[in-house]
Amino acid sequence: MTLLGVQAGDQKTHIKVIGDTLADAFLSKTEAIPHARIEEMTKRLANLEDFVTDEDMGELALDKESIEMMLGIDASMIEVISSGGSNPSGAVMAWANELQTGNWFTLDHNNRVTQVQYAWRSDRGQLHLFASADGHCHLMQIQHLAAYLQAGLLVPNEEETLTVRATRDALAKLDANPDRLLQ
Repeated sequence: MTLLGVQAGDQKTHIKVIGDTLADAFLSKTEAIPHARIEEMTKRLANLEDFVTDEDMGELALDKESIEMMLGIDASMIEVISSGGSNPSGAVMAWANELQTGNWFTLDHNNRVTQVQYAWRSDRGQLHLFASADGHCHLMQIQHLAAYLQAGLLVPNEEETLTVRATRDALAKLDANPDRLLQ
């Protein structure tokens, strides 16, 4: 900070602001969606793939009404994403198939941005469920999942952002050599 022309008295103020900002960032981490809520929803959806054979694994005609009719459940909290995005590349399809449940994403659907957790993948990997903290769920087939990834409409939230990593590395270097602050 001295190289930037910041006076010694002002440096402490700037360091406090940076420290407070980092503390807020760590404390504001999104809470996980209760496991019981996810289990309840996935038990209801587990048999959805039974309505098609392996030869039919293309597009399923899914919407809230068809889910309610096939499974006999209330689908009012499920939004079926059945359109949007372009034809995904093979690499993006492979990426979509490798996603790990439990990870958080930012979903931009119908110009509404939502933080969602990847909650479930069906046995054959055709259907995917994302749940938001407010209880709404988004169900999509693999083709639409990959299309959303490719279009940047579904973006993984990094567990550790670049800024946090850089700050952690800088603090580790300072801990190893505290004299750097005095230079």
